[in-house]
Amino acid sequence: MITSSELSVIVQGAINPKETLLCLRSIKKYLPDAEIILSTWEGSEVSYLKGLYDVLLLNKDPGADYYYNNENGVKYNNLNRQLVSSHEGLKRATRIYAMKIRSDIILSSDKFLKHFDTYLKRDKNYSLFKHKILASTVFSRFTYNDYQLKNRFLEVGLLFHVSDWWFLGLTEDLKLYFDIPLIKEPEFSSYYKLLENKNKFNPYIFFDESYVKFSPEQYYAIKCFEKKFSDIKIEHAGDISDKNIEKSRKYLINNFIFLEYSESGIYTNKYLISKYTYLSSTYLDLYNKYRQMLEYRIYCDSEYPISKIIDYILNNKIFKKKFRYLMFYFQQTVHSKSLFECISKILHTIFYFFICIFLFLRMSLSNIFGNKNEI
Repeated sequence: MITSSELSVIVQGAINPKETLLCLRSIKKYLPDAEIILSTWEGSEVSYLKGLYDVLLLNKDPGADYYYNNENGVKYNNLNRQLVSSHEGLKRATRIYAMKIRSDIILSSDKFLKHFDTYLKRDKNYSLFKHKILASTVFSRFTYNDYQLKNRFLEVGLLFHVSDWWFLGLTEDLKLYFDIPLIKEPEFSSYYKLLENKNKFNPYIFFDESYVKFSPEQYYAIKCFEKKFSDIKIEHAGDISDKNIEKSRKYLINNFIFLEYSESGIYTNKYLISKYTYLSSTYLDLYNKYRQMLEYRIYCDSEYPISKIIDYILNNKIFKKKFRYLMFYFQQTVHSKSLFECISKILHTIFYFFICIFLFLRMSLSNIFGNKNEI
């Protein structure tokens, strides 16, 4: 298992007075011998963080362009910022292993280290890195769901969508991952607004009302894999086909290991789902640990044991649809604005709960519970 003395930790991004302090303290606690590199921006107030890092990088801010504007306010595309702070931090890493972590991410343990040498089998035809890179399941998307349309789920396969919250891998592999060009603005963040692109499918318009060419998560992965594999030619986020989806699945499972919070102990206070992903209606559509098992068996190790129950849950469209409804109404209940609305959501939740129970019973009667390798 990797020891902290073999590890360089790059803490990148803007300084948050509370969260960055917690981030650095948690690294000191759980990775006491690691080299800590704080990569942030010129003019940042870091005096109160003294003693919590070994190297301080004050990079020139490349800026960020307008991303989208909705009821939650204006958001900017920080892709170039993350790329610069990560790339510059990795250049200063001196250890064999590196961890790239956002400045608002917190460790609650070091158990993620023990997962580094899991899922070892790979298809060399789809392997880029010398060793698989560990990443978070949160926002590592297998499919994409739109919850803005009432009682309807628009499912689109997003390509190469790997969570960028944190990574752990060989230093040379992480350097390769972030050795890609900066994006050109405002063309990139306004891609689907340009006249020549207005008729192209934009998978993000329903979700966050954005017009970005790729999400940051997609851009890093696509540009990295494009450097070696000539068969990866994806024009924009909506350039989706069965062939491209198949390639994405093969490349991701052969180059990444996805960990849930229960496996990694890594979270952020910004998102509750970073700790409780399974309470989110997106859970089945992320590279959760069960999805990862199934993908690994399909593309890496045909003998890898997996429960038929898990196979059923992930691949049965009726069950997935009802489960999404169940979780959707559960989430809506928590945010209800009136008693009437709350009662209505509770009744819907109960209704879909019993449908899910019925599907499980039907599955049981089909002798699916007889698998000896059941998890």
